Amino acid sequence: MEFRLFGPGGVPGDDFRRDIEVLVSLDDRQLEVIANWFLTTREFNSDAAISSPAIVTSSLTPDQVIRSVDTLQFILEAWRLYGLSLEEIQADLM
Repeated sequence: MEFRLFGPGGVPGDDFRRDIEVLVSLDDRQLEVIANWFLTTREFNSDAAISSPAIVTSSLTPDQVIRSVDTLQFILEAWRLYGLSLEEIQADLM
């Protein structure tokens, strides 16, 4: 199988694998905090995220925020750059 999310012929690296594990280990409330940050920010980087009042007051650690935001940002950018379908992204993540 070709991993479309990681570019032509690409495969997920160890950093991505580790970061996605952090993201999928978050509980529902933590995921909601991350999602709300994405929906309300204009500055999409992990440095801005860790200083967000909503994130600072959450149970998320700075490491969880950085890894989660960077992973989601990577997925969204690849989705746009490579014109992927949701099914292609889901297949790659599985």
